[in-house]
Amino acid sequence: MPYDSCFNFFYRNSFDFVETSQNGGGYTRDTTDAIKGVSAILIILHHISWQAANANGIVIWFYREINLFAVGIFLLFSGYGLSKSIQTKHDCNKLLKYTTHILSTYLIVFLIKIVFDIANGRMTYNVFLNLITLQMYPSNLWYIKGQIFCYILFAIGIMAFGKCTKSIVFMMSVISVWIYIGITMGRSVINDAWYDTLMLFPFGVLLAINEKEFVDITKKHPIAIIGMATLLSGLVVFIQKSLLYVVVSIWSVLIYLVVTSYIEITGKIWKTLGNHSLSVFLIHLVLIDYAKSKGLNIANGLVIVLIVILTVLLSIVVDKLVKVVMNHINFERLLRKD
Repeated sequence: MPYDSCFNFFYRNSFDFVETSQNGGGYTRDTTDAIKGVSAILIILHHISWQAANANGIVIWFYREINLFAVGIFLLFSGYGLSKSIQTKHDCNKLLKYTTHILSTYLIVFLIKIVFDIANGRMTYNVFLNLITLQMYPSNLWYIKGQIFCYILFAIGIMAFGKCTKSIVFMMSVISVWIYIGITMGRSVINDAWYDTLMLFPFGVLLAINEKEFVDITKKHPIAIIGMATLLSGLVVFIQKSLLYVVVSIWSVLIYLVVTSYIEITGKIWKTLGNHSLSVFLIHLVLIDYAKSKGLNIANGLVIVLIVILTVLLSIVVDKLVKVVMNHINFERLLRKD
C-alpha cells in the first residue's frame, strides 16, 4: 500500500494515540499499554539483576543482555504513538505537551531522589548540574534524553520533509551517525544504552505506517520473517561485532512483534502498569539505589517484591502530581492553530 493511502487509512480509523483494532491489523491503545506494562516490570528486574553482585551464569547473562528489548519496546511504541498523533507539520506543536509531561515526571522523581539523599546524608553531587543534564545521580537517565532526542529528530524531519519516507530516512541516518560516534568514542562519551535502542524509534514510525501489511505478513510467514531477521542479524554481528547490542535490541523487538501478532497481551494490571510506565521507569532506579544505601540485599526475593510494589505505588502518586501540573498549563492556547 502506498504511504499516502496507508496514512489516510489509519488517520480515518484512529484517534489520539493508538486506536485501531489488532484484529484488523493494528495495535490498540490497550494492547500497547499492556505491552509497556510487561516491559516496565522486566526493566525493573533487568536493573536489579545488574545490581546483584553474586548473580551470574549463562541464564542471568542472557536475561541481562536480551532485556534490551524491554527498553526497545518503549522507544518503538513511542515512535509508533507519536506518528499516530501527529498528522501534519503544525501538529509538531503537540511535542511541547508530550515533552512537558516527560520533564514534569522527571522533576518530581528527581525531587524524591534529593529528599532520600538528604535523609541519608548522601548529597555529594551538584543538583543544578544534574538537573540541566537530566542526570539523576548515580543513575544515568539516558532514556529520558533519548526519547526527547528522538522527538526532536521527528519534529525536524516532519518540518523539513513532511510525513513521508524522507523524514524516516533522515531520522535513521542521524541515529546511525550517533551509533557510529558512540561505538567509536566509547561509553565514557555516549552511554551505550543511548545507541543500543534509539533506532527502534524510527522503526516505530515505520510500523505505524505499515502496520496492517506487517501483521498480515507475520501471520502468513512468521517462520520466514524470524529466520530472515536472525540470518541478517547474525551476518551484521559477524561483520561488525561492536554492533552486537544494537542488533540484539532490534532483533528481539522484531521477534516479539511477530509473536504478539498471534498472542495479544491483555489484562487490567498490565494496562495500569503501562499507563504509569514512564514513572515506573524513573522511580525504580531511585528505590534500588535507596535499598542499596540501606545495606539491603538486592538479590533477596522479598526485597525485589518490595521494590516492585513501592515503585508502582509511588508511580501512581507521581502521575497524579504530574496531572495536576499538566492541568495548570493551557495547552489549548499554546497549541492553537490560528
